[in-house]
Amino acid sequence: MISQEEPIRTKRLHEHVAERLQTLIIDRHMKPGDKLPSERELQTMFGIGRPAVREALLMLQHAGLITLRSGRPATVAQADPRNILNEVRLAVDHFLADTDGLKELQAARRLLECGMAYLAAKNCTDEDLAVMRETLERAEMAVDDIRAFESEDLAFHYAIIKTSNVRLFEVIFHALNDWLREQRSLPFTRPGQPYFTVKEHRAVYDAIASKDPVASLLAMDAHMAKVEENYWNAREAHEAKMKIRKKAQGMQSMPDAGEG
Repeated sequence: MISQEEPIRTKRLHEHVAERLQTLIIDRHMKPGDKLPSERELQTMFGIGRPAVREALLMLQHAGLITLRSGRPATVAQADPRNILNEVRLAVDHFLADTDGLKELQAARRLLECGMAYLAAKNCTDEDLAVMRETLERAEMAVDDIRAFESEDLAFHYAIIKTSNVRLFEVIFHALNDWLREQRSLPFTRPGQPYFTVKEHRAVYDAIASKDPVASLLAMDAHMAKVEENYWNAREAHEAKMKIRKKAQGMQSMPDAGEG
């Protein structure tokens, strides 16, 4: 039951206008660069004041649907898949605060990476393979530099994603790696881990270069399984270390038995 202290929120005027403008764009099959009616025309169309029109336009701009320029009518923006994920940033951060949520996102990343490795083996060009090979070589030279190695690790996976030529996959890849950035960096603090990662990357590359989709998928799946295992092991070790440090600091702050 809803109490009086929990009022139902009704939509504001500019939100209704934003929805109607979105419908206007879709119904008229407007393309990127097409102009919307001027603010004055919109006021007349909807029978509202300029402030509500402005707020509605700003709302659509924030959603990535239109572009606003001073003194000119709003124009339909180029569709950008990044806008889809930008809207869920806060929700994902909250989701990741839960261990089960983090594991589910890891599973989503593994599914994407394995699927992309499969497709890469079918679709990659000699140029694609050259990019992957170059990232492997740079990674091998950076095993003693965690930050540089991390960059090359990401570049290798991105080179595989790029072979799809699907922008949405690229956006999802970057979003997942941003959301799971601790998973990528924490394991590399453990001695020798970059060497093992290079070996796993080499197995993935060899399978893709041999144009074997199934072998590529399996190699990537084995790699991602190790990535997840290494993360949880590194996290457990890090948390144990922090507990010991916190306990030691607490003991140091305690007064001596002879004091008081």
